[in-house]
Amino acid sequence: MITIDRAHKIVEAILGRSFVTMDLPGDLSSLTGVSLLDMIHAKEIVEQQNSDAAAAAKLNGGSYSISVVPDDRLIAAVYVLEHYPHSEDAILAVPVQNFLGNVKAVAVQVVEVQKDEECACDD
Repeated sequence: MITIDRAHKIVEAILGRSFVTMDLPGDLSSLTGVSLLDMIHAKEIVEQQNSDAAAAAKLNGGSYSISVVPDDRLIAAVYVLEHYPHSEDAILAVPVQNFLGNVKAVAVQVVEVQKDEECACDD
């Protein structure tokens, strides 16, 4: 069972990777050993805490705080990023028929950052 504190730490680490991608400060705490199920369960725990806070405020009046939760697509992307090694090959490549191309792919690649650009990641 994941505690509320642990759920918040997992959610913050997932969101932190998104924030860093947008050049915002983000929590890059380790997600080593955190399964996809743990990530999804952590989101559900934080969502339930948000709902409970809203319900208590409605019943008793007053203000309340909620926590941001990641979209399922972000959870999936972070899981892939954390658990799959980078490669030139796609993890998935599925044929599609549209004007943008003929294959939809998911891959983990290392991207070279220009010397004059700042990177919030460890070298």
